[in-house]
Amino acid sequence: MQIAAAEALLDACVHQPEGLPEALDAAGRLLGFEYFCLASADLDRPAFIASQRQNEGIAPYFADGWVDVDYRARAERPLPLNTLFLDHRAVPAEERKRSAIYNELFVPRRMANYAGMRFDLDGREEWFCFVMRSEEAGVIDGKDAASFVRVARTAMNVASLATRLHATRASDMLFGLTASGAAAIILDRQARVMALTPGATDSEQVLKEAMGPVLEQLSRSTLRA
Repeated sequence: MQIAAAEALLDACVHQPEGLPEALDAAGRLLGFEYFCLASADLDRPAFIASQRQNEGIAPYFADGWVDVDYRARAERPLPLNTLFLDHRAVPAEERKRSAIYNELFVPRRMANYAGMRFDLDGREEWFCFVMRSEEAGVIDGKDAASFVRVARTAMNVASLATRLHATRASDMLFGLTASGAAAIILDRQARVMALTPGATDSEQVLKEAMGPVLEQLSRSTLRA
Protein backbone atom coordinates (compact mmCIF):
# COMPACT_ATOMS: atom_id res chain seq x y z
CA MET A 1 0.00 0.00 0.00
CA GLN A 2 2.77 2.46 0.90
CA ILE A 3 4.67 1.80 -2.32
CA ALA A 4 1.52 2.29 -4.39
CA ALA A 5 0.76 5.52 -2.53
CA ALA A 6 4.32 6.74 -3.10
CA GLU A 7 4.11 5.94 -6.82
CA ALA A 8 0.77 7.74 -7.08
CA LEU A 9 2.32 10.89 -5.62
CA LEU A 10 5.07 10.76 -8.26
CA ASP A 11 2.81 9.88 -11.19
CA ALA A 12 0.69 12.95 -10.46
CA CYS A 13 3.68 15.13 -11.39
CA VAL A 14 3.99 14.07 -15.05
CA HIS A 15 1.97 17.07 -16.20
CA GLN A 16 2.86 19.23 -13.20
CA PRO A 17 6.64 18.74 -12.81
CA GLU A 18 6.88 21.72 -10.48
CA GLY A 19 5.30 19.48 -7.84
CA LEU A 20 7.95 16.76 -8.12
CA PRO A 21 10.29 18.04 -5.34
CA GLU A 22 7.57 17.90 -2.70
CA ALA A 23 6.18 14.65 -4.10
CA LEU A 24 9.60 13.03 -3.74
CA ASP A 25 9.82 14.25 -0.16
CA ALA A 26 6.38 12.90 0.71
CA ALA A 27 6.97 9.58 -1.07
CA GLY A 28 10.28 9.13 0.71
CA ARG A 29 8.71 9.71 4.10
CA LEU A 30 6.03 7.12 3.33
CA LEU A 31 8.79 4.57 2.80
CA GLY A 32 10.87 5.56 5.82
CA PHE A 33 13.53 7.69 4.13
CA GLU A 34 14.67 11.13 5.27
CA TYR A 35 15.71 12.08 1.73
CA PHE A 36 14.41 11.08 -1.70
CA CYS A 37 15.98 13.21 -4.43
CA LEU A 38 17.20 13.37 -8.01
CA ALA A 39 20.59 14.85 -8.86
CA SER A 40 22.51 15.48 -12.05
CA ALA A 41 25.47 13.14 -12.50
CA ASP A 42 27.50 16.16 -13.57
CA LEU A 43 28.80 17.16 -10.15
CA ASP A 44 30.68 20.11 -11.63
CA ARG A 45 27.30 21.71 -12.40
CA PRO A 46 25.18 20.59 -9.43
CA ALA A 47 21.47 20.39 -10.12
CA PHE A 48 18.91 18.80 -7.82
CA ILE A 49 15.24 17.99 -7.75
CA ALA A 50 14.62 18.15 -4.01
CA SER A 51 12.20 19.79 -1.63
CA GLN A 52 13.27 22.88 0.27
CA ARG A 53 13.60 20.84 3.45
CA GLN A 54 15.85 18.30 1.77
CA ASN A 55 17.77 20.94 -0.15
CA GLU A 56 18.81 22.59 3.11
CA GLY A 57 20.46 19.35 4.14
CA ILE A 58 22.11 18.69 0.77
CA ALA A 59 23.44 22.20 0.09
CA PRO A 60 26.44 21.93 2.49
CA TYR A 61 27.66 18.92 0.51
CA PHE A 62 28.70 21.30 -2.28
CA ALA A 63 29.10 24.53 -0.34
CA ASP A 64 31.61 22.99 2.07
CA GLY A 65 33.54 20.98 -0.52
CA TRP A 66 32.52 17.50 0.65
CA VAL A 67 31.99 16.34 -2.93
CA ASP A 68 35.76 16.01 -3.33
CA VAL A 69 36.09 13.44 -0.52
CA ASP A 70 32.81 11.55 -0.85
CA TYR A 71 33.40 7.79 -0.74
CA ARG A 72 29.91 7.22 -2.15
CA ALA A 73 30.50 9.24 -5.30
CA ARG A 74 33.86 7.56 -5.81
CA ALA A 75 32.35 4.07 -5.57
CA GLU A 76 29.03 4.67 -7.33
CA ARG A 77 29.98 6.66 -10.43
CA PRO A 78 31.83 3.82 -12.25
CA LEU A 79 28.82 1.46 -12.01
CA PRO A 80 26.70 0.75 -15.12
CA LEU A 81 23.43 2.60 -15.52
CA ASN A 82 20.43 1.20 -13.63
CA THR A 83 22.64 -0.57 -11.06
CA LEU A 84 21.54 -0.45 -7.43
CA PHE A 85 24.23 1.00 -5.17
CA LEU A 86 24.09 0.38 -1.41
CA ASP A 87 26.87 2.19 0.41
CA HIS A 88 27.12 -0.29 3.29
CA ARG A 89 27.84 -3.10 0.81
CA ALA A 90 30.16 -1.17 -1.48
CA VAL A 91 32.28 0.59 1.15
CA PRO A 92 33.61 -1.13 4.30
CA ALA A 93 31.98 0.03 7.52
CA GLU A 94 35.34 0.97 9.02
CA GLU A 95 36.13 3.28 6.10
CA ARG A 96 32.71 4.89 6.17
CA LYS A 97 32.46 5.43 9.91
CA ARG A 98 35.92 6.83 10.43
CA SER A 99 35.62 9.34 7.56
CA ALA A 100 35.11 13.04 8.19
CA ILE A 101 32.20 13.28 5.77
CA TYR A 102 30.32 10.55 7.62
CA ASN A 103 30.81 12.05 11.06
CA GLU A 104 30.58 15.74 10.21
CA LEU A 105 27.93 15.74 7.46
CA PHE A 106 26.10 12.47 6.97
CA VAL A 107 25.32 11.67 10.61
CA PRO A 108 24.31 15.18 11.75
CA ARG A 109 22.20 15.68 8.60
CA ARG A 110 20.53 12.26 8.92
CA MET A 111 22.15 10.97 5.73
CA ALA A 112 24.22 8.13 7.20
CA ASN A 113 22.67 5.34 5.11
CA TYR A 114 22.31 5.61 1.34
CA ALA A 115 20.91 3.79 -1.69
CA GLY A 116 21.12 5.11 -5.23
CA MET A 117 20.82 4.37 -8.94
CA ARG A 118 22.03 6.26 -12.02
CA PHE A 119 19.68 6.66 -14.97
CA ASP A 120 19.70 8.07 -18.47
CA LEU A 121 17.23 10.93 -18.21
CA ASP A 122 16.68 11.93 -21.82
CA GLY A 123 19.50 10.56 -23.96
CA ARG A 124 21.66 13.61 -23.16
CA GLU A 125 21.95 13.64 -19.38
CA GLU A 126 22.48 11.09 -16.64
CA TRP A 127 20.92 11.63 -13.24
CA PHE A 128 21.13 9.90 -9.88
CA CYS A 129 18.04 8.93 -7.94
CA PHE A 130 18.83 8.32 -4.29
CA VAL A 131 17.44 7.96 -0.80
CA MET A 132 19.11 8.47 2.57
CA ARG A 133 18.17 7.96 6.18
CA SER A 134 19.64 8.38 9.63
CA GLU A 135 22.24 6.24 11.33
CA GLU A 136 19.75 4.97 13.90
CA ALA A 137 17.29 3.95 11.16
CA GLY A 138 19.78 1.36 9.94
CA VAL A 139 21.19 0.40 6.56
CA ILE A 140 18.97 0.27 3.47
CA ASP A 141 18.69 -3.37 2.48
CA GLY A 142 16.23 -6.15 1.74
CA LYS A 143 12.64 -4.99 1.41
CA ASP A 144 13.59 -1.33 1.85
CA ALA A 145 16.12 -1.56 -0.99
CA ALA A 146 13.54 -3.29 -3.21
CA SER A 147 11.01 -0.54 -2.45
CA PHE A 148 13.59 2.08 -3.38
CA VAL A 149 14.33 0.42 -6.73
CA ARG A 150 10.64 0.40 -7.59
CA VAL A 151 9.94 4.03 -6.70
CA ALA A 152 13.28 5.17 -8.17
CA ARG A 153 12.24 3.82 -11.57
CA THR A 154 8.90 5.56 -11.23
CA ALA A 155 10.56 8.84 -10.25
CA MET A 156 13.00 8.76 -13.16
CA ASN A 157 10.24 7.83 -15.59
CA VAL A 158 8.20 10.79 -14.38
CA ALA A 159 11.22 13.10 -14.66
CA SER A 160 11.96 11.80 -18.17
CA LEU A 161 8.36 12.28 -19.31
CA ALA A 162 8.31 15.76 -17.80
CA THR A 163 11.56 16.58 -19.62
CA ARG A 164 10.09 15.46 -22.95
CA LEU A 165 6.93 17.45 -22.24
CA HIS A 166 9.09 20.50 -21.51
CA ALA A 167 10.95 19.99 -24.81
CA THR A 168 7.66 19.76 -26.70
CA ARG A 169 6.41 22.95 -25.09
CA ALA A 170 9.69 24.68 -25.93
CA SER A 171 9.37 23.55 -29.56
CA ASP A 172 5.82 24.90 -29.76
CA MET A 173 6.98 28.15 -28.17
CA LEU A 174 9.84 28.44 -30.64
CA PHE A 175 7.47 27.95 -33.57
CA GLY A 176 5.17 30.68 -32.33
CA LEU A 177 7.99 33.11 -31.62
CA THR A 178 9.58 32.45 -35.00
CA ALA A 179 6.28 33.05 -36.76
CA SER A 180 5.88 36.35 -34.94
CA GLY A 181 9.37 37.51 -35.90
CA ALA A 182 10.42 37.92 -32.26
CA ALA A 183 14.03 37.59 -31.19
CA ALA A 184 14.09 34.97 -28.45
CA ILE A 185 16.44 32.45 -26.87
CA ILE A 186 15.05 29.41 -25.05
CA LEU A 187 17.11 27.93 -22.21
CA ASP A 188 16.92 24.51 -20.61
CA ARG A 189 16.79 23.92 -16.84
CA GLN A 190 20.58 24.21 -16.63
CA ALA A 191 20.61 27.57 -18.40
CA ARG A 192 21.98 26.13 -21.64
CA VAL A 193 20.68 27.43 -24.95
CA MET A 194 18.13 24.96 -26.31
CA ALA A 195 17.01 26.95 -29.32
CA LEU A 196 16.84 30.46 -30.70
CA THR A 197 14.73 32.17 -33.28
CA PRO A 198 16.30 33.51 -36.47
CA GLY A 199 15.94 37.02 -35.10
CA ALA A 200 18.04 36.12 -32.08
CA THR A 201 21.01 34.72 -33.99
CA ASP A 202 22.95 37.94 -33.66
CA SER A 203 21.79 38.40 -30.09
CA GLU A 204 23.22 35.19 -28.61
CA GLN A 205 26.70 36.55 -27.99
CA VAL A 206 25.26 39.77 -26.60
CA LEU A 207 23.11 37.75 -24.20
CA LYS A 208 26.07 35.66 -23.06
CA GLU A 209 28.15 38.75 -22.36
CA ALA A 210 25.38 40.67 -20.63
CA MET A 211 23.88 37.81 -18.62
CA GLY A 212 26.81 35.46 -18.18
CA PRO A 213 26.91 35.78 -14.38
CA VAL A 214 23.14 35.29 -14.15
CA LEU A 215 23.23 32.19 -16.34
CA GLU A 216 26.10 30.76 -14.34
CA GLN A 217 24.15 31.23 -11.14
CA LEU A 218 21.12 29.55 -12.67
CA SER A 219 23.17 26.62 -13.85
CA ARG A 220 24.54 26.10 -10.36
CA SER A 221 21.21 26.26 -8.60
CA THR A 222 20.79 23.33 -6.22
CA LEU A 223 17.03 23.15 -6.63
CA ARG A 224 15.28 22.34 -9.87
CA ALA A 225 11.49 22.38 -9.90
